[in-house]
Amino acid sequence: MFQFGPDEKTTCMLFVKFERTGSVAADRKENVGPRQTVVTPENAAKVSGIVQQNPQKSIQRTASETGLKYTSTQKYYKIVYGCFHIKSKVIKPYQ
Repeated sequence: MFQFGPDEKTTCMLFVKFERTGSVAADRKENVGPRQTVVTPENAAKVSGIVQQNPQKSIQRTASETGLKYTSTQKYYKIVYGCFHIKSKVIKPYQ
C-alpha cells in the first residue's frame, strides 16, 4: 500500500522541535531574502556624473565604467532619477 503524509521520523523531529522551541517554523538564520544594495553618496555621484555627461548611455555601459554591478547601477538610476533608465532616442518631427 501507498503511504500518504509525513514519515514517522519527520513527525517525531517536528514534535521534539515544538517541545524545545514552542514553534515548528523554519530556522532562518543568514542569507535569507535578496541581497541589499548599499547606497553610498560616492557611488551615486559616480553614476550621476556619467549620466550627466551622456544621458543616452545604457545602464550596462554605466555599470562597467563605474565598476558597479548592473542591478546596483539600475537602483541608482531609480533613486537619483525616480525611474528606471530607458535609452533615449531622438525623434524627428514630420516635415
